[in-house]
Amino acid sequence: MEIHDFDFEAMAGMRSISFDEDSLMEFLGAGELSSVLDLGAGDGFFAKMFANRGAQVTAVDINDKYFAEMNGLGIATEKEDICKFRKGMYDMVFMANVLHDLECKEIAASNISIMSKRYFAAIEFKNDTPFGPPKYIRISPDEVSELFKTAGFKLARQKELKYHYVMLFRKA
Repeated sequence: MEIHDFDFEAMAGMRSISFDEDSLMEFLGAGELSSVLDLGAGDGFFAKMFANRGAQVTAVDINDKYFAEMNGLGIATEKEDICKFRKGMYDMVFMANVLHDLECKEIAASNISIMSKRYFAAIEFKNDTPFGPPKYIRISPDEVSELFKTAGFKLARQKELKYHYVMLFRKA
């Protein structure tokens, strides 16, 4: 998997207006989760949200630039390619703005099904959002639903955010 030169600092302001932390974490049922795997965690923006609500969080990313900071907050880290990662069991496996980039979507979905005890959640860019990945690689909610249905999940609920959508799946 290719490492993107993503500028997390430049995106911090955008993320703060894109995601209402309390609303998002309530939607995902974060307070009831004992363990979360954040695949493609980047700078730990979402991993920190889950950790702040008491979950044991493991953050996986191919770039370890932010691992020391996350480790200092009690977040476990793994430097690994998402397409190859298949370790552990978690109440929830979570991905934000990652799925559209994966060349191994089916393999990742299968691995997520193995690692998830209960839930999978995905956040992705809406197709009409004026920024984000090129439109030709964006993934629609229908595509995400079909991919994870095939992997043994059932859509529990979906929510539209300002620039994104979030989908919560339950193991079928």
